[in-house]
Amino acid sequence: MVVMARRSPQTERLVEIVEYLAAAPQDTHQLTDIARQLGIDKATCYPMLTELTRVGWLVKEQRTKAYRLGPRLVAVGEAAAVAQQLAEVAQPAIAALSADLGCMVCLVTPSSADLVIAHVERSPQDARPDLPVHPGDRLEFRPPLGAVLIAWAGPHAVDVWLRRDPVYAADPGQCHHTLGVVRGRGFAVEMLPVPITELRSMASDTIGEFYGSRRAQRMAGNQDHTLSSAQLLGDIDKGAVYEPLGISSACFDASGAAVAAVAVIEPPTPIAGAALMELGGRVRAAAAAVTARLGGHPPDA
Repeated sequence: MVVMARRSPQTERLVEIVEYLAAAPQDTHQLTDIARQLGIDKATCYPMLTELTRVGWLVKEQRTKAYRLGPRLVAVGEAAAVAQQLAEVAQPAIAALSADLGCMVCLVTPSSADLVIAHVERSPQDARPDLPVHPGDRLEFRPPLGAVLIAWAGPHAVDVWLRRDPVYAADPGQCHHTLGVVRGRGFAVEMLPVPITELRSMASDTIGEFYGSRRAQRMAGNQDHTLSSAQLLGDIDKGAVYEPLGISSACFDASGAAVAAVAVIEPPTPIAGAALMELGGRVRAAAAAVTARLGGHPPDA
């Protein structure tokens, strides 16, 4: 029997307050603004702000009575940075790839049934509106997302992953074939589920101004509306034309486990199959550079 953890609305609101203020750390915010943004009344919000101020997570300015992030979070952030050594190791390769391609590149790590955005590099050369993803955002680790990680996993892990989506679970043979293709070429391609302008608008409306658990819930809901069985690309026809959403390649640790993926988001489209293969090779090379810095290797190496 699976025991579901009981949610704590007050704790969720505390997280939302910190994330809301962290989204614009240079600004200060009045009680009224914070309460309105998070959809709670001032009487509920005020004691939360008072406690966060008491422990140093927030600072309340005496003159304006406005709130901003406090010094205690610096120490918390430094501790989190130690735990995020993987992102630090990967950052040079990801930054170089983003600058080279002129588009957004992320480091994605698996965490139980989720995929976590561990690091994001945005290219100043890319004038297109960004998809509103940030470090710490979580996506459900279910088909087609995370295919480049699950392609190296054992049969049980693959089966669990497939069963998270009924469409993929209904045709496991085809998916196993595609995962073999992904493993053989060293990178996965997820196709655009809808036109990119529609996807940007949908993402902005769904998650752009939300924080904490509500952001996570809305991101998961957004997946339900956009994921499809046609997104995970198998064999690439060099003469065909494609519109990929993302191209990703796995990074491995010293035990040969796939611990992260370098993912190029929204490469310039449309793109011919031959160019897509070349681009996938560059993503694979960036992931291999991260693997080398980790002292790792693919499981069959």
